[in-house]
Amino acid sequence: MKLIFDDSTFSLQLLRAISETYYKGADIGECLSTAYKIKESDFESWYNEWLKTAEFIIMHKNVLKMDIMLVREKHFLEHRTTIQFLDF
Repeated sequence: MKLIFDDSTFSLQLLRAISETYYKGADIGECLSTAYKIKESDFESWYNEWLKTAEFIIMHKNVLKMDIMLVREKHFLEHRTTIQFLDF
């Protein structure tokens, strides 16, 4: 089966990656975007492009964690302020 690549090994591995979307283990857009950057039958290209994608995801996950922490801190401060005004 051909899925972007003529090389059946690459197509199969891409299909495996895309199948993880069902379990929230991958994003189909990221899989396809990464696949289109990979040179046909080039294992080094495969490795490098997936590594770049992984690093991008980790970077954005860390940014998201920081955003969540800021939102939690904001809610905590709002809650604390509201509690303080209860005893007026």
